[in-house]
Amino acid sequence: MKIAFIREPATPLVDFGSAGADVIFDNRDADAIEADGGEDRLDFVHLCDADEIKTRRLPRCFDPAEFTPMDRKLARCQLGLDVKAFIVLQVCDVVPREGIENVVRAMALLPRGIHPQLLVIGGDADPYEGLPTPEIDRLRGITRELEVEDIVTFAGCRPREQLRVYHAAADVFVSTPSYEPCVVKPLQAMACGTPVVGSAVSGIEYSVVDGLTGYLVAPNDPPMLAEHLLYLHAHPALARAFGVAGLRRVRAMASSEAPSRTTECELRA
Repeated sequence: MKIAFIREPATPLVDFGSAGADVIFDNRDADAIEADGGEDRLDFVHLCDADEIKTRRLPRCFDPAEFTPMDRKLARCQLGLDVKAFIVLQVCDVVPREGIENVVRAMALLPRGIHPQLLVIGGDADPYEGLPTPEIDRLRGITRELEVEDIVTFAGCRPREQLRVYHAAADVFVSTPSYEPCVVKPLQAMACGTPVVGSAVSGIEYSVVDGLTGYLVAPNDPPMLAEHLLYLHAHPALARAFGVAGLRRVRAMASSEAPSRTTECELRA
């Protein structure tokens, strides 16, 4: 069996040889075509003339033992975070398309009286080693320009086992890229019972149900993002309801999309 695995960047993550399949990147010879998200699937069908019947989106899965809810106050104590702050979390690659600048500019619009704090997890270096990525340097320049250096923290790479604690510590998880075929990060937040505000693009639209598990907003629109963050801060019961609904949704999705040997869980193992 020959499998064409399409993702960004187009490099195989595992050797399929032991599974009796050849990984190829020419869809004409493929028996099956695995796309990394719904938008990737459509692009591959429409732009690369792939066989729509053979092309499928990889199931979105997560390890329920790894991403589960925990007490917010306990999570903040473990991380040394202010228990009274309104914490916004972003976990992403530190590249322009991820929309970190959009979130930073939205944070600058929030009133200081609600004690806003933005935590950005991602990048190639631990900030405590003094080796920031070029994009973080650019973003830090923006925080200085907006005078929000004290409420924005670039936490760099964090151990995977800490991600659950960061998700649990956050009031809101934010993901506002201009393009995002992968939907795993919002699902991980939802699995921890954290409401999500995401941009209305491709994979995030698949993950987040607007008005039920969080909000969908336009990318590159700091005032709109700030408005929704402020609304969630002012309505904590609604934020909790979004978190509960998100947890139910992601568990139902994990159950209905039982992973096969070529799902993303195993591809990324």
